[in-house]
Amino acid sequence: MNKRLYPALALLVAAVLLAACGGGAGKAPVAMQKYEASTFTMEYPSAWQKSSLDMMGITMAFFSPQEIDTSDPNNLDLSTLGSDYPIVVVMTAPQAMAGAMGMDDIDAAMSDMNITQEPDVKIIKQGDTTIGGAKGKIFVGTGTDPDIGKMGAHIVMAKRDDGTVVVFMGATPDKDLDANMKIFEYMQGAFKFK
Repeated sequence: MNKRLYPALALLVAAVLLAACGGGAGKAPVAMQKYEASTFTMEYPSAWQKSSLDMMGITMAFFSPQEIDTSDPNNLDLSTLGSDYPIVVVMTAPQAMAGAMGMDDIDAAMSDMNITQEPDVKIIKQGDTTIGGAKGKIFVGTGTDPDIGKMGAHIVMAKRDDGTVVVFMGATPDKDLDANMKIFEYMQGAFKFK
């Protein structure tokens, strides 16, 4: 092979690998459908239910095989929603509301969760990430929750240049854990700001 072709071939291979790894949702693990909120779009499993809340500039969307009643936000118990079925909660908040909620500093907000201090935590992925072009932090792992039992979590917090914060939280019980974790990963990649 011509030695002058090696650099060009190396660049082509690198470009293909970057395109394959660089964001985007990839191939859907199950049949998906599109969800459209006032601030974002995302794909979620066609067999799942969706519900949403919009208040004071904050958009919250809930996705799960079970129906989630959002008619009274005070009655939402997010800590137990993932005990029987997988659930994804996505929230976007404008800069002013993100600051009021203590989410303007993504690093501090993620460290406040202190997830890795729980027993039996296995970290699958942790560090920097993006969601919808916003830069932030990710934690993906499994562990044992005293209320839920063995479970998996996929948590992303990120902030756009305009200060808008997005929080993506997926939780699943042990049943179908691996399949649900792949769904969460796909949903993160399919998230787009409007």
